[in-house]
Amino acid sequence: VVGANAIGVYSVPRDLSLRVATGINSIVTRVGFPVMTQVKHDRARLKSIYLQTLRMTASVNFPMYVAMGVFANEIVALLYGPQWREAAMYLQVLAAWGMIRSTGNPVGSLLYATGRTRRAFWWNIAMLLLLPLLYWIGAYGYGLPGLAATAVILQAIIVVPAWYFLVRPCCGATLAEYLTQFG
Repeated sequence: VVGANAIGVYSVPRDLSLRVATGINSIVTRVGFPVMTQVKHDRARLKSIYLQTLRMTASVNFPMYVAMGVFANEIVALLYGPQWREAAMYLQVLAAWGMIRSTGNPVGSLLYATGRTRRAFWWNIAMLLLLPLLYWIGAYGYGLPGLAATAVILQAIIVVPAWYFLVRPCCGATLAEYLTQFG
């Protein structure tokens, strides 16, 4: 849909956005997963630990992503140089994508701790079948800005189905309990 140079301008900020959550979430989930595994038969404690894990990741990730979006021009200039100036626009958008996406990571620990790996498998298959097509439509219709916007919009839309199909069955957290951990 777009050329190789344009993909570079998009993929550099996308990769940077992914690295932030990967670093933070891996630390929190290394602690949260074994604790969730120990209390998997006590649904109330499991829910409490999962929600605390989600709140911890959000409380660290969200300010970092907000700063990344606000200071995108400076970050791109510092890390990549002035020739990557165009990537700052994508970093601003993809910081919002990364912020929303970072909230999904702790659910993996919850699914594995409760033995619901099949549920995780089918969720990922559904995302694999649905998302690439929608990303292609966004990119084909509106280029890289459309792709970036599509990524943010889809990630925001996925929050509620992820809660409904993944979080709710494993620990019984309500949508309100789930969403309040983000703020």
